[in-house]
Amino acid sequence: MEELDELKDKMSDDAYLMLCDASKEKYERLAREEKEKYDRLSREERAEQGEEQGEEDDEEEEDEEDEEPPYPIVAGRATIPEGETTICEDAFLCCSSLESVTIPHSVTTIGNGAFRECTSLASITIPSSVTYIGDGAFLYCSSLTSVTIPSSVTNIGVEAFYGCSSITSVAIPSSVTEIGDNVFFDCSSLESVTIPSSVTEIGHGAFDCSSLESVTIPSSVTKIGSCAFRYCPFTSITIPPSVTEIGNDAFFGCSSLTSVIIPNLVTKIGDSAFHHCSSITSVEIPSSVTEIGHCAFYGCSSLKSVTIPSSVTEIGKYAFQNCYSLTSVTIPDSVRRLGEDAFLNCSSLTEVRCSHLDPTTLPSIFGSRTRARSRSIG
Repeated sequence: MEELDELKDKMSDDAYLMLCDASKEKYERLAREEKEKYDRLSREERAEQGEEQGEEDDEEEEDEEDEEPPYPIVAGRATIPEGETTICEDAFLCCSSLESVTIPHSVTTIGNGAFRECTSLASITIPSSVTYIGDGAFLYCSSLTSVTIPSSVTNIGVEAFYGCSSITSVAIPSSVTEIGDNVFFDCSSLESVTIPSSVTEIGHGAFDCSSLESVTIPSSVTKIGSCAFRYCPFTSITIPPSVTEIGNDAFFGCSSLTSVIIPNLVTKIGDSAFHHCSSITSVEIPSSVTEIGHCAFYGCSSLKSVTIPSSVTEIGKYAFQNCYSLTSVTIPDSVRRLGEDAFLNCSSLTEVRCSHLDPTTLPSIFGSRTRARSRSIG
């Protein structure tokens, strides 16, 4: 088919269609031959093949049934023996009957996926001897309502509590310096979280939680990862002055957020960073920012005013599209790249101040509806 595409530009339409028909006939002929070849197999041969496949499937099912957790579960409860230092990887994987577990103080490591998809596990006490919680350790433990992370823990793996949809609150100890990717992703009942002043980085999707109403980001944090607080319903958030990076989609869909102040160490507002934050009425962009990413404030339908500082050199595509309440904007002379549809559908925009825009580019930036009003640019 790739050869046909290459020939398309070199041939007339009729010749190209004839070639396509010939290729189609060849394909259909080969398909018929394969079917005929299969039909020639005797019923016995096909039955034998089916029996062999069935035996293989039975063996796989038996293997799965034979897999038992390394520690016995009695009446929904498991006890890790004293002296064990590690709960091994996938130790209780998909043990839906596990309701509680006792972990001795000899354990220092909870392995990757150790309790993954233990859907009946309602509570767990992690002893103060544990220093490491592995990747996906409690992933999809949907009945887990509370968890206490001791101050001995220094590392929480990626997706450690991913999909723990019944957890309502969590306190992260001061021994932790980084909240990894997707650690509390889709913890849909999580309402509050305490982030200690030891944390310097909040990873990708760390708190993509639809019920998280309040969070305090400490002044130690320098990076807020992509999708870190996506869809969180909080009304306000204070981004500390220590933050230098706001990732793509960091506050995507935080529809109750009313205002935001971006600290003066941030140089780029990531793509879709505040996409569909439909309650934001004002935003302060500091003079440190040089780039406003694609769709950065897309759909901020309550945004009435924004000041773009003279440090900005680039405004991405759709950056302020569908900001229906935006009435005026000043684009500084420093802007050298203004993306397509950057202010499209800003239906209340009556005044645009900019001295260096080519008027012929206005329709592609502001849309045809805004063009007439934008002719008053000064």
